Amino acid sequence: MRTAPEGQTAAATALAARYPALWHCCFIGAWPGICAFGLHSVASLTELAAAPAPLRKHVVQELRTHPERLELPDGHHAVLRDQAPLRSRRLERHLKDIGEADWLALLNARVFLFNREPDVRRLLGAYKDKAEGQDVIKLKTAALLAACQGRVEVTTGNSGALPRTTGPSRGRDTFMPLATFPANEVGTIKEVTVLGGIDNVPALTSSVIRHHSDGTKRRIWLEGRRSWPSRASRAERRRTLIVGLLALRSLASTRPHSGPHSAPVQAQRLTRSHCC
Repeated sequence: MRTAPEGQTAAATALAARYPALWHCCFIGAWPGICAFGLHSVASLTELAAAPAPLRKHVVQELRTHPERLELPDGHHAVLRDQAPLRSRRLERHLKDIGEADWLALLNARVFLFNREPDVRRLLGAYKDKAEGQDVIKLKTAALLAACQGRVEVTTGNSGALPRTTGPSRGRDTFMPLATFPANEVGTIKEVTVLGGIDNVPALTSSVIRHHSDGTKRRIWLEGRRSWPSRASRAERRRTLIVGLLALRSLASTRPHSGPHSAPVQAQRLTRSHCC
């Protein structure tokens, strides 16, 4: 039987063993801001953006009918998803012991993470239909749980959507602290959430994959590398190398050689310089 590391609960150990990776999806372009400021809840983002009170109330306590953009410091921005799944049915009919504004504030106070990859694919499919791409951040479960200890809450249902059946099913007990969740029931968890936000995200991340709306994808960040060069940057490096070699060949043809190997040696040095 696995024993929990010092400071971790049995549920955290069991969760990390069953689901070694967690995923967070965001709109394309969010990764630089996440590296700079961390991964924040909607409520925390409104504070970071110094949003005026009316806007803060709108995005935190009211249903968002369309994506909202918040301007962050240093030229970064955040795009908040709309809440269409909650608009498809009357939200208040599904709530117990909590009002609509307080339920939305409860959702917007946390960062949501997928612990099942098929759920990631379903979200990507939904945004592919909307012709909107997504960046998918793959996080290391054990490292994240250790970094966010005491602020992790889980749920066994999809809190961002409503069931087809009527009757109250969402309330203050929808989210349970991981510390008190039964370790032998972590297989029933559908969502992992972190209250407030997550700092130093690159240290907790394995990779970031960019999924374009046309179905193509590429890795834009990999653990152990500061960045992943884009196709455009790789092509630019190849063009620079070719131009340099052509210039060197032209130079070699117009000046006397000091020996039979002089030009090849210079070309080799230039190649190394541009490829490093």
